[in-house]
Amino acid sequence: MSQLKITLKRSPIGHNETQKRTVRALGLRRLNQTVIQPDNPSIRGMIARIPHLLQVEVIQETAQPKRSRRTRKTVSQEEVTA
Repeated sequence: MSQLKITLKRSPIGHNETQKRTVRALGLRRLNQTVIQPDNPSIRGMIARIPHLLQVEVIQETAQPKRSRRTRKTVSQEEVTA
């Protein structure tokens, strides 16, 4: 599945409140801030409401190896008292 790289290029100041809320709903707070969102109809709909404020790029996901989680090193009771 692809993702969208969304950058806020113009300020929502001076635009109506619904457009400002849409910018915030996309996770954008500052000019030139970039967020990665999934490419789905709800995100595409938000972008369609404010294309004059955004720059959007489609990112194709490549198969990346899964990161293994490190296990926490357990401390024995003997090590704690020593």
